[in-house]
Amino acid sequence: MSHSSFRKKFSRIQDIEYMFVCKGFTVLVFRGGNQDVVDMPLFEIERELDRHSFFRIHKSYIVNLQKVRELEVNDCKVGIRMNGQTLPVSRRRKRALLKVLGNRK
Repeated sequence: MSHSSFRKKFSRIQDIEYMFVCKGFTVLVFRGGNQDVVDMPLFEIERELDRHSFFRIHKSYIVNLQKVRELEVNDCKVGIRMNGQTLPVSRRRKRALLKVLGNRK
């Protein structure tokens, strides 16, 4: 899938809650848990996204910052709770994520 076809197929990118890599494919998760699988690497999709709305929290996960409602903190680990799942936040992305979330209005 080319970049332009990604934008056409997912013209309502803001409806994506998060995305993750699974067996070489990228899985897009929408509100309510609906999913779509695309044959495009996460890093290529990341280039198409608004950096103010989406944030890479882990090498395998990108979240829509507008959809983040709950953080979990356990033993110095941070996770994001979305659609009944806890998404991992890498140690190296934790500080930047907390700063971005703290700056949201």
